[in-house]
Amino acid sequence: MKGWKKVNKKIVCFEDIINLDALTLKTILSKVSSIDIVKASMAASPQVNELLRSTFKEIDFVKERNDIGSVRITEVEEIHSRIVDIINSGLER
Repeated sequence: MKGWKKVNKKIVCFEDIINLDALTLKTILSKVSSIDIVKASMAASPQVNELLRSTFKEIDFVKERNDIGSVRITEVEEIHSRIVDIINSGLER
């Protein structure tokens, strides 16, 4: 995959994305909608939120969060799981 930096081990949980560089993260999450990125950030640590905001400057996280409103934690957990699967499937190549 073009722009994909080699990551040496699989990630276990969504918070592990903090160990990815911005280019790799942006490449990986290009397969994820901006709405899902914003939803994923809703249950993320401040450090992961900052990483997402700095990586995806084109997304207005405050506006999107206001537009989205409340989201069930189960939906956010499903998005986290999908993102982890996308990252790990790329590592198997």
